[in-house]
Amino acid sequence: PDDRKMVILSAHHEGVRLGSVLMACYGPTAEYFVGAVGLEGRALNAGQFLLWNALREAKRRGCSVFDIGGAHPTKTPAGIFHFKQGLGGTPYALIGEWGAARGFVSRGVALAMKYMI
Repeated sequence: PDDRKMVILSAHHEGVRLGSVLMACYGPTAEYFVGAVGLEGRALNAGQFLLWNALREAKRRGCSVFDIGGAHPTKTPAGIFHFKQGLGGTPYALIGEWGAARGFVSRGVALAMKYMI
């Protein structure tokens, strides 16, 4: 249904797209999937503008929770981690990633991937 479709918000200034956000609402939760802002958008604080409007849209749709995704002290880029901490949300941790590898090659690839990330 229309009220369950993903939402794309875009910011424009003088005919130039500054950035966009993709989010979804389900039940009481809105989830921020991805946002992208170009150099012009950063100069005009389009990221904050988009996030504020995503929050407003989530509230308009009846959501009481806004999930901006994870933040890890060492794995999340410092600026993004600082920004997410500044929102004052409630931290949570997921169980982590799991993988299954049976053969020698697939185990080697899985082990290599573990240390590349």
